[in-house]
Amino acid sequence: MYGKEFIKLLHKGKIMENVIAIYIYHDASICIKIGNNYRIFEVERFTRQRYDTLINSDYEKIYSTVFDIIRKDYNIENFDVCLYIHDLVPEQKKYLIKLWKIKEFRNCDHHLAHAMGAFYLSGFNESLIISYDGGGPNKENFIEYFEVYYANKSKGELLYCSSIPLDLGAPYGVTAIPISEIHKTQNYEEKFLSFAGKLMGLSAYGKDQTDNLIPLKIFFKEKIGDPILLYEKFKKLKIGVNPLNLNINTLEAGLSYNLARASQQIFEEIFIEYTHGILSKNENIPLCLTGGCALNVLLNERIRLMYPKIPIFIPPNPNDCG
Repeated sequence: MYGKEFIKLLHKGKIMENVIAIYIYHDASICIKIGNNYRIFEVERFTRQRYDTLINSDYEKIYSTVFDIIRKDYNIENFDVCLYIHDLVPEQKKYLIKLWKIKEFRNCDHHLAHAMGAFYLSGFNESLIISYDGGGPNKENFIEYFEVYYANKSKGELLYCSSIPLDLGAPYGVTAIPISEIHKTQNYEEKFLSFAGKLMGLSAYGKDQTDNLIPLKIFFKEKIGDPILLYEKFKKLKIGVNPLNLNINTLEAGLSYNLARASQQIFEEIFIEYTHGILSKNENIPLCLTGGCALNVLLNERIRLMYPKIPIFIPPNPNDCG
């Protein structure tokens, strides 16, 4: 295996029959495992609010609706264990104990949850798993961005390979802020989560960029995390022979398309720079890609073409709803 010291997280652990898992922040969801049945209830499907949370919404109404569905479809009313990521509001814990008679709550690492969600959907017996996004907390509330795991069902092993000090999610989204075709107000944070997909689409209209991309590449390697702080840094970059005005909604047509293309190029190049050593040395092991950045289908296709021997699986819900 690739030359990293592995930390064993789980070995032949007992698989629980009935488990409920809850994520309350953006793309909030309620996931259940009942025997061999898995099901995800996305909060935005109930509230009709894109990227909705279980913080601002009427959580009691949503939980009770899901409770009724589970009781009707599976004849289940109790869950012994509830898994959650980061914080679960105390008031919600009390309500969940009353509703589902939950006896135990277990905190779970953000990227570990991504990794296991992808692996168990993949059908692979063993796999390398790369989980990467704009950041999520581990059990100690330390934010992690780009994690690599190895899992083997037959051996009951989940091994932690490495943590790559890289946040590709936030810088990619920030580069969309000057692009006028990607609709936003001065309060760009409101729609920030939607920027990445639109930027990826616009990149197809741009030309491959070769001039003075070094500042943009350095910017992408800044692990700041906060989009507001990142954007303040981004506005000061000198990109291209004739530096661009990178204020909100200042670029259109060719300039905006070329910036989108440059951002996509850098996104792909940095991913390959940091993962080629792992993937090229393990072409006999399947690969799962997950986390919000795994929604970038252009990079996914490039990975598939670069490593044709590696079976690759990307779940239908690699973002936080999964």
